[in-house]
Amino acid sequence: MSMSVYGGSDLFVAGTYSVAAGTLPHPIKSITSHNAMNVTSMRWRIPGVVNKVSTITLSGSSGTAYVSLGELKLLATFASDLTVTATNFKNLYAAMLLERGIVLTSGTGTLIFTSTKVLFGTPTIANATTDLAGTVVTTGEDGLVAATKTFFTHEILAGTDIYFEYPVEQIILGSGEAIFHFIK
Repeated sequence: MSMSVYGGSDLFVAGTYSVAAGTLPHPIKSITSHNAMNVTSMRWRIPGVVNKVSTITLSGSSGTAYVSLGELKLLATFASDLTVTATNFKNLYAAMLLERGIVLTSGTGTLIFTSTKVLFGTPTIANATTDLAGTVVTTGEDGLVAATKTFFTHEILAGTDIYFEYPVEQIILGSGEAIFHFIK
């Protein structure tokens, strides 16, 4: 994706502009205030997860396996049966994963990773010793979650540039003029 000013229609005055309504050609990546302007509201899409659940069903009768989740590599160790193995894994890592926005629970020989707030990818499991392993099933998918920020008054001085981490899909200018820079 490249950032560029859209055609000759780069100066926007007070009003409501939206990609969905067709008043914006593309999401906004940055704004340059032409004169003092007031932003009333912005709506953008941020990375998120929509009802994502990954379940690892454990298999094997002894040994260890690594469960990888993004940059994390967590060791599972067989203990008497697969249900106890799953419970021990949960007890060891649940608090640490919760700090990262991922809920870890366990069931009958299963590890269940759930998130509705953060991207966490799909976990994998790889045997390390003997035969502890598993299969992964994921439901839901990574997506973009809409977020709206409403301002009572957010005045931006003339000549000020604002860059957005996530592209803005809707903006309401209460007053002033601005140059919108789009992602195409």
